Amino acid sequence: MVLPNKSLQARVGANPSLWDTLGYVHASYTTLLQILPSLEPTTVSITSRVNTLFNWVETNAVVDEWYAHVSAAARLWVTYDGEFRQAPSAKFVNLLASPKQLWTHSDIASPAPSAALTMQVSASAGSGMTISVYESIELVATTPNGHSYLDGIFSWEPLAVQLREG
Repeated sequence: MVLPNKSLQARVGANPSLWDTLGYVHASYTTLLQILPSLEPTTVSITSRVNTLFNWVETNAVVDEWYAHVSAAARLWVTYDGEFRQAPSAKFVNLLASPKQLWTHSDIASPAPSAALTMQVSASAGSGMTISVYESIELVATTPNGHSYLDGIFSWEPLAVQLREG
């Protein structure tokens, strides 16, 4: 089963001179998967691949006693039959500027990183279920007295789902 692409642009910033010391964005897509009953136990393998392009990343603490932080992470989690499961997240950006430091997009490993997040869910023999799959990006910019900013484009490839009975 293959599902369509999803994409978005998101930005977050923190700047106390604008009365904003914390910026947070959580953007996600939800897909419902209907797993039909089977005579055998069924393993559902789910793979979410996200591609990114960071247009601007900055964490600025160029003055004594200034601090600033930005981060970006992709997450994959599912809910089914009253259960909640989460795959390990993929961290794309995690920059902390201490006093007299400035970090920008030139300081991250890649301006266009990607990640594949995977997990498996099991369905008992004779029972079907509906799985809610959540693919998300979380952006955080925080500073008590500096400047933090992050802007990027996030695109998820079609969600890949494989069913294996037995």
